[in-house]
Amino acid sequence: RLELRQEELQSATIIVDMKTLEHENKELKRHLRDEDFFYIKKFPTAELIYQQKEGDQFVFEIMIRGKKQIISVPVKFQKQAENLIVAGTIVLDRTKFDIKYNSSSYFQDLGNYAIKNDFDLDYEFLFRQL
Repeated sequence: RLELRQEELQSATIIVDMKTLEHENKELKRHLRDEDFFYIKKFPTAELIYQQKEGDQFVFEIMIRGKKQIISVPVKFQKQAENLIVAGTIVLDRTKFDIKYNSSSYFQDLGNYAIKNDFDLDYEFLFRQL
């Protein structure tokens, strides 16, 4: 849900169905959905809730695996007929959401098995005017 007033963002709540998480590698897809990562059976949704605008950044509260963080991201708006496309990239530290699997911040001597804590979340939402 997105609310604009005179082309200014007033509120936004985005609920992500985590069961739609996809990856071309079926084994990795299963692993990302499992308890080690997003634990979709226990946490079937993630949420983004707009807080405020600070310069060219938008501040959101994001919740993944029941853990909340405040993040700032640049957001691009593009009008398309009566619709609005919102797109961008969010860089998140997975350990802030209790996703610690093979994180060198929590486990020592992982060598080549260590996985970066930061991941990019590319998004594109299409909002239709009601």
